Amino acid sequence: MSDDPQIATRRDVIQKLGAGTTATLLVGTASAQVRAQAGGEQEEIVIARGGLDDEPRSTERVPATWKRHEDALDQLQNVLGPRFVEKQDFVNGLRITRSNDSIDEYNLSKLEFQVSPSASERQVSSLPRSLPTAKTKVNLDLPSMVENNVQVQEISVKRDAERVGSTIVQDQGIFANRDTIECGKLTDEWFCGGWLLNTPKSFATAGYRVRDTNKNKDMMMTANHILTTDCEVKDNVKVHDHNGNHVGTSTSQGHKGVDWTLLESSDNFNWSNQIDRGYPDGLDSIDGWVTKEGAQSINSRGDDVHRFGVGSGHSQGPIKGLGESNYESCQNFYLNAVTTGASVANHDSGGPHWFENSDGTFIFGQQSLGTGDGPQVQTCSSSGEDAFATSWFYPFFRIKQDNPHLRIAGLEYNG
Repeated sequence: MSDDPQIATRRDVIQKLGAGTTATLLVGTASAQVRAQAGGEQEEIVIARGGLDDEPRSTERVPATWKRHEDALDQLQNVLGPRFVEKQDFVNGLRITRSNDSIDEYNLSKLEFQVSPSASERQVSSLPRSLPTAKTKVNLDLPSMVENNVQVQEISVKRDAERVGSTIVQDQGIFANRDTIECGKLTDEWFCGGWLLNTPKSFATAGYRVRDTNKNKDMMMTANHILTTDCEVKDNVKVHDHNGNHVGTSTSQGHKGVDWTLLESSDNFNWSNQIDRGYPDGLDSIDGWVTKEGAQSINSRGDDVHRFGVGSGHSQGPIKGLGESNYESCQNFYLNAVTTGASVANHDSGGPHWFENSDGTFIFGQQSLGTGDGPQVQTCSSSGEDAFATSWFYPFFRIKQDNPHLRIAGLEYNG
């Protein structure tokens, strides 16, 4: 990967960390002070929405104390982020992750600082390890909602030296003379999430279908960085399938920093509302999208998030962090990305992440980055290469906040 000269950021320290062994140190993990008790008041939350009216598609009842804690912790992250992530060069992020404390079957989340591998012990020791310490160190005036509802007072610190990279490589000839049917699940008739895209930059993975209600058209959501080398969101970039057939064209809708873009289908291709779950599971219809509350629940329960890409196929794993930060060339995540334990490899960029439960299959986001040394996998471009252990994506529910005209609907609309 090459650095983007148009993006000036103080976070060069986490770029190009190389492919060395991951080194992780947990610091200051004092016992959490949990005031919550099992049982008590329940609250219904919406896990997923879908359809042309964004109606609830999946709900569940959760402990009200747990929900208040999760919402308060989210506020606390947004209070502490500007004080540390923005002002301290050695602090790379402040994420929300699972703690070992729970109410009923719901684990409570906690905050975790992520620090540069080059951070000194003096710098690391300057970070607050608990909510009371944070208030003392930076003289915080916290909202009463935070003061009264944060149950896990601990703030952990993780020193992380991870391999960082885009999950796309610039090599136009990489699939030459190779049968990609088993890897890419290719088709000439319709286009579902997880299937191959041939872009001017490289081979990548189709995302998922959305409905633009302003244009009254089907669009495909995928990663912006798969289209161009200069990081900009560009319209009129043509995308093809493995046979060179024109299947779609980029639009001006997108964001280079959080890495999403919309493609408009060509006259000869209609986007499918299905995603590839990989052989032998086959295809699955999309029923909607995961909400922010859904993300909190999935994280709390340790449920798996799935992904599929033409490079390495299907993988799944639990959420590692909510509100993640990372600065890798064009991508500029600040307290807004999701990371999971689903391994990922080259050419998987743009592919769908989703969550499954008894109510259906719900889109979570589109593949963007990979970090950490993962297992060796066979990909469409190699008989064996090191995968990234952690997948990164910008969740669809955040895209919806600024683009309420976008919908994910299954059979409610057609082509």
